[in-house]
Amino acid sequence: MYTGPWSALPNTLFVDWPKLEEYTFENIINAFIEEYRISENDTVAGVSLGGIIALEIANQVGCKELTLIGSAKARSEINQLLLSMAPLTTVTPVRFLQAIGAKTGTKIGKMFSDVDPEFMRAACLELQEWSPQPNPELTIRRIHGLHDQVIHCPKNADKIIKDGGHMIPFTHPLECVSFFL
Repeated sequence: MYTGPWSALPNTLFVDWPKLEEYTFENIINAFIEEYRISENDTVAGVSLGGIIALEIANQVGCKELTLIGSAKARSEINQLLLSMAPLTTVTPVRFLQAIGAKTGTKIGKMFSDVDPEFMRAACLELQEWSPQPNPELTIRRIHGLHDQVIHCPKNADKIIKDGGHMIPFTHPLECVSFFL
């Protein structure tokens, strides 16, 4: 996901989702904290679901700063229709949809086709129950696409990309990278 302009960010570690036997937010959060030794001195960031996990990591370890890229800090910011469809993930032929995504020839299609289907199912179900308790001392910076149909663009975002949608790291990498510099 983080290619091209993203390599310009100094002192930045880009990570992939951990491989786990059971995908729960708690297990994912703990795996990241343990594997990367995340502490209160780190600044964490994430895109979409990764931002939600980054928020929970920041709260758990007491980070001072978090950057959300097209992500939510409350369940109410997530498209409610998509949330209500989460139970359908248990009967959806995810591997078939991934095969179609791979054939699109796009970065997003490739990324979608590479994700563990069980991870996708579990994440969708976990989001239904997600109830964050943000640390009031946590500084949250936000960059968001105005036309995001997955996570609604907050009016108070620090930077709004007027022609951006949900996947601004792909579609607007320069704007996203400059937000960090």
